[in-house]
Amino acid sequence: MQAFYERQDVALKIYKMPEETPREQLLVSVRDTGLVYWKQNLKLVKYVDKLNLSENVHAKNQKLIEYSNFHIKSYELMYKALLENTNMYEN
Repeated sequence: MQAFYERQDVALKIYKMPEETPREQLLVSVRDTGLVYWKQNLKLVKYVDKLNLSENVHAKNQKLIEYSNFHIKSYELMYKALLENTNMYEN
């Protein structure tokens, strides 16, 4: 699961990018890093959740699946907003 947290850290760096970062660079970061890493994390957690583990671990995995799905949807909306040059998806 160390890989999950390492990818999470890289994917979340989008929020620390300077405001003056060019839109094209943001689009690439969201699409090629953020979304890719969140989808890899989701795949990893689903794989691990199939193992014979305690109920506590399965419960934690379910929360990580929800968390990853949330970020995937969030990054998809962020990408769409950047692509359309709009802020109508912020609420």
